[in-house]
Amino acid sequence: MVISNDQCVDRTPFVLLPSPGHISFVEALVGGAQVVHLHCLSPSGWELQFDPVPREIRSGLYEFTGPVWTVQVRYRKGLASFRVDLPCPRVLLMGVSSRQDSPDADVVWVDDISDLRYAISGFKVPRLEVTLQTGHDVRVIGSIETAEGGTRGAVSVNNEELASALQTSPVLQASVRAGDRHVACGVFIGSPDYVEESICHGAFDFREATVPPSFRSWVQDLRSIVESPQDGLAVVAFPRHKRLRALTADILLGAATLDETAVPLPQSSLLEFASGAIRDVLNWRARALKLLDDRGQDCAKLLSEFASLRLDALFASRWIEDLTSLRDSVADSPAALRKDLQSWRDAIYHDAIGSPVTPFSGLQGGPELVRAAQCYRRAGRARGSQRTSNLLAALGHVEEALGAAQAAGVVNAVGRTLKVMILRRSGNIGAIPAALICGDFPLPMRDLQVALSALAEPVPITDSIGTGDSIRVDDILTPWPDDGTPNDNG
Repeated sequence: MVISNDQCVDRTPFVLLPSPGHISFVEALVGGAQVVHLHCLSPSGWELQFDPVPREIRSGLYEFTGPVWTVQVRYRKGLASFRVDLPCPRVLLMGVSSRQDSPDADVVWVDDISDLRYAISGFKVPRLEVTLQTGHDVRVIGSIETAEGGTRGAVSVNNEELASALQTSPVLQASVRAGDRHVACGVFIGSPDYVEESICHGAFDFREATVPPSFRSWVQDLRSIVESPQDGLAVVAFPRHKRLRALTADILLGAATLDETAVPLPQSSLLEFASGAIRDVLNWRARALKLLDDRGQDCAKLLSEFASLRLDALFASRWIEDLTSLRDSVADSPAALRKDLQSWRDAIYHDAIGSPVTPFSGLQGGPELVRAAQCYRRAGRARGSQRTSNLLAALGHVEEALGAAQAAGVVNAVGRTLKVMILRRSGNIGAIPAALICGDFPLPMRDLQVALSALAEPVPITDSIGTGDSIRVDDILTPWPDDGTPNDNG
C-alpha cells in the first residue's frame, strides 16, 4: 500500500503524525493583536478540531484573530486521537496601562519608559530590535535580548535615540524588527510635553498621524475647545497619564466656566483632576465677580494676587483676555464705589427719618449705618443740646454698624469715616487716631483715610478733607451748614 504525505497510518501501538510542512504558521512573526494564519492539511479520514476556533479561508488555511499565543489542533479518527500544540510566532510590547477605556491606553509615555516590557512565543531569535517609524526613517530605540526559553522581560531602551525620535512627532508607533521583517506590536510611545504643546499651541497636527483612534479623538476634542468656544461636549475621555489628565480637566473647566460650554461632568469631578494653577485662577475669578457684585469690597488684595496667578493655565487666549478684562474692572471699581457712596448719601439726604433703600442695604451693618447718618444729618441742623444728643445717638448707631460690618468692607470704612466726623464735631479729637488705626480702608478709600487723620489736629474741617480726585468726605456725608465758619468744630 502506498501512503501519501497527508495521511496518518495506523501502526499499533503508535500513530505516524503529519509531517511539519503540513501544519505550520504562514507568518514567521506577528505582533500585537495582528491576525495569524495556520497552514494545516487534514489527513484522509481524520477530523480536525481547533482551539481557539479559526475562520477557514480555504481548505487547509485558517485565520486566527486577536492576540492568540497558542493554537491547539486535535486529530480524531474513531477512538484514536492526538493533539498538537503550536506556539504562535508572536511578539508583544506592553506598557503600564491598566485602563483600557482611556485614550492613551496603548501609549507608553517617556516618563514610564522603564516599564516597557515584551512577551514572545513561537520563535527563537536571540535579539530583536525595537524601532520607531519617523517619516521615511526607521529609528532603533531599544532591543530585546531573548534568553533561552524566556518568554517575557524588560526592553533595553536607548533614551537618547528615543528623545531624538520623538522630536519629529509627539506619538510614534513602536515595531519590532527581526532581520528584515518589521511588525507592529500594539503599542505607541509618546511625549506628554509635546502632546500638550500640540493641543494648546498647535505644535503638531494629529489628523494624518498614525495613532490610536480614541487618542486622535481626544486630541481633536481638546484642540477644538482651545481654538474656539463649543456649545457642548457629548463625551469626555480622561487619559491615564496624570499630567494629561490634569490638562483635560483644566481645559474642560475653562470651557465650562469661561465659555459656558455644556460639559457632561460636574465641576467637582473636574476639580478632582485639575491642576492647582487653574484652581487658583478660577477661585480668583469667583472672588473678583463677588467683589464687583457686592459693591465696595476691598480690591487691593485681589489686585496683588492677580500678579502671581499663572495665566498660562488658561490655555485659550480668549480666556486670558477675559480674565485680564475682569482684572481691569476690579481696578476701575473706585469709580463705581464713588457712585454708590454718593447714591447712599443722597438717599439719606432725601429721607432723614425713614428706611431708605441704599446700595449698601443688603450688607451687614448697612441699616445701622443709615440710622447713624440720619442722626448725624439732624445734628448738623440743630444747636446746643439737640446737636449733642443727635451726635451721641449717631455714635451709638455707628458702633452697632461697626460691630456688624465686615472688616475692610465699605460699611466699615463709611462707619469709621462717620465716627471720625462725629468725634471731631463733638470736640473729642483725641479719640480720632484710634478710630483710624484699626485696619485699612478699601483701596479706593485709602486717600480718604489719610485725609481724615488730619482732623485729629485743630484745623478747619474744610481744609483737611480735600483729597483731589479721590473719594472725599462730601461724597459720603452732606456738609453741615456752618462748615467753613469758626463753628465748624462743633
